[in-house]
Amino acid sequence: MDKSNLCPPWGKTLTEKRIKELVAYIRNLSTQEAEKPVVAAKEAVVEVKESSAFKSSVRWLFVIVITLALAIGAIGEWKKLRKESLPR
Repeated sequence: MDKSNLCPPWGKTLTEKRIKELVAYIRNLSTQEAEKPVVAAKEAVVEVKESSAFKSSVRWLFVIVITLALAIGAIGEWKKLRKESLPR
């Protein structure tokens, strides 16, 4: 493997030994052992989405209950105001 002349300012930054170490490290990253953690990571994402859907539905239920409570309270207050405003 030869050095590239495409980036001359970086030409003397890494020693030959360091380049070989980096190449070996990068090659080790692409072994078959990496497939198992990727599968586990995908499963974890699916679990997060399921719990996220549950949390979302609980939040919407809370918003609906609060909205209904406020609407019922407002209707009750309007009825009281109407009774008070009627002439006796």
